Amino acid sequence: MANYSYDESGNMAAYFALSVLVLILVPLTISVLTPKTKKHVNRKEGCTCAPCRDNQKRLKSRMPSVTFRKRYVVLGLGWAAVAALVYKVANATTENTLYDPFEILGIARDVTEKEIKSHYKKLSKLYHPDKIKESAEETLDMIQDRFVKITKAYKSLTDEVTRENWQKYNDPDGPQQTTVGIAIPEWVISTQNNIFVLGFYALILLVGLPCLVYKWSTTNSAKTKDGIQARSAAAFFKSLTEGTASEQAILQILVKAYQFERTPVKGAAEKAAALKDLERALIENVGGEKKWESWIGTGAADEQQKRALVLIYSHLARLDVTDADLKKEQEQLLLASPLLLSALQTIAITRSWYLPTAAIVGLQASLAQAVLPSPPLTTAEQQLLQYPSVTSSDIKTLTGADQNVAGLIKKLDGAGDTRVADVKKAAETWGKAEIVEARFRVIGERIVTPSSIVHLVAKLRLRPPLGAPPVEKDDSKASAKRTEQREYDFLIGKTDAESLETIGAPESGLAHAPLWPLPRKPAFYLILADPRQHKMVVPPLKVMDVPYASDADYRSYKIQFQAPPNVGEFHWSVRLLSDTYIGEFQEQDIVLKIDDVSALNAEERDEEEDDISDPEEDSLAGQMAVMRGGKVKPIGEYDDDDDESSTDDDRSSEEESDSDSDSD
Repeated sequence: MANYSYDESGNMAAYFALSVLVLILVPLTISVLTPKTKKHVNRKEGCTCAPCRDNQKRLKSRMPSVTFRKRYVVLGLGWAAVAALVYKVANATTENTLYDPFEILGIARDVTEKEIKSHYKKLSKLYHPDKIKESAEETLDMIQDRFVKITKAYKSLTDEVTRENWQKYNDPDGPQQTTVGIAIPEWVISTQNNIFVLGFYALILLVGLPCLVYKWSTTNSAKTKDGIQARSAAAFFKSLTEGTASEQAILQILVKAYQFERTPVKGAAEKAAALKDLERALIENVGGEKKWESWIGTGAADEQQKRALVLIYSHLARLDVTDADLKKEQEQLLLASPLLLSALQTIAITRSWYLPTAAIVGLQASLAQAVLPSPPLTTAEQQLLQYPSVTSSDIKTLTGADQNVAGLIKKLDGAGDTRVADVKKAAETWGKAEIVEARFRVIGERIVTPSSIVHLVAKLRLRPPLGAPPVEKDDSKASAKRTEQREYDFLIGKTDAESLETIGAPESGLAHAPLWPLPRKPAFYLILADPRQHKMVVPPLKVMDVPYASDADYRSYKIQFQAPPNVGEFHWSVRLLSDTYIGEFQEQDIVLKIDDVSALNAEERDEEEDDISDPEEDSLAGQMAVMRGGKVKPIGEYDDDDDESSTDDDRSSEEESDSDSDSD
């Protein structure tokens, strides 16, 4: 039976705690202090117009000069604890209570009794108190104590039984219980401290652990996988329909979730007068109270939703919110909108609804550029209002073919307006995307067969209104071969977009969005849609870092899906929508032609038969193939052949054995 001893001095516990802390802190410190390097560090310069530069300065000024992150605080406290433990261990006094007579006499364990007596006589002559004079280094008590230890050790070893026990069991009394040291201070198990220790365990197990589990369960049950509240998702599911096709309708649905998602701003609720003044300014801006009521729709029935609509529409109308609390609440609503719109978009995508998806993307762009949706503005007015410092009065002077950015620049330049420089800078980095080519590809196949794995390959680039000149196309055979190899390498890869390093293009810079409360990178949604049914064929692909035409000829993106099981032609369209710039919409018609396997030539059919054999008729794959009208392997087709061949072999062996017996 083991005998347990506790760490009275606390040194063992200190060693244990020090080891655990070092094992945790060393890798954590390395991971925190190691600089994070990106694979692709080359980045395009973003918009440099004056409003964008002012917005960037404003965002930087709002950031604290010194940011103390939680992990740095944890590391500091951890290493402080390590330093304290090291100091404790270094200054701890180690008491060796193990008594060993062989060590005291300085002899080996296998010596005889005669050798012990001889060695003791020598030590007596050297260390007897009568033979040694006391000094400053060695007092009389020290001399006597040493001789007493030597004598005691000698007497314990001159007894035969005691000496044998020391040699075999390291104890004069023979075998003893196993002693196990536990790195727990003795005060933890002390009787007078029992109530405190039990109270601590009860607090952890009966209060702390249930509270932690409850908090975890309520947090996870209250939110969806998209990161929004379950009540917000329920409101979205009830309100979003396939016919929701306007940005105003999407906004009315969006504000239903703000009461669950945002944190109330202190002092903003008491600013009813300022909010009312803001609403009156909005009514004048949108064209009357009736128009305003039609915009807010069902949101007028709820005071919180109406409040959110007033603040968001004031941002879209570019009204100045002078009250600091209302301004903070407005920014909070804007910053919560991307996550909510993403969750709303997920609902539309799972149901393959194209119109709501396009409206959601359009609302994202309107919020980014702070431009009212259409109506009351036309698409041309919306596009021009995105440029820096451009107002509605500037646009009204443009008519006909001049109602574009080129006409705006011409007008401002002719009038000697200083704003023309900023408009040109924004136009040079504008996110005007272009679909260079879009087609369907099946890896290793010339045609698309039923139920095959198809890739929609779209080649995209940016060509701003004042960007680079058209790229000259190389129609040589060598160029075509390089293009084909490049496309094949991309198809067999695992990523949805070509590597920027491969095409030699930089990452996209920041978009022109001077009124958005955060830095923003432009993004686009690549959608394969059925225009007749207003459905999406596959979920859209969000693409970023589309290269400029001056940096690369294009960048390829792909969407993988399974072809329809029936033969025929499917007339679809490839659409590209921007979530940052209003009106940037590109569309290209595309036809997916599904051919029967018989359209393959003989060599291609042989290769396909070699690659994939027909399933057996009695298997699940065979039954599915029969339902589709495909080929199957009859039951026992190859088994009969195997049996026949084995029978022939048996006959031939029997005949050979008969002939051998006849010859005998």
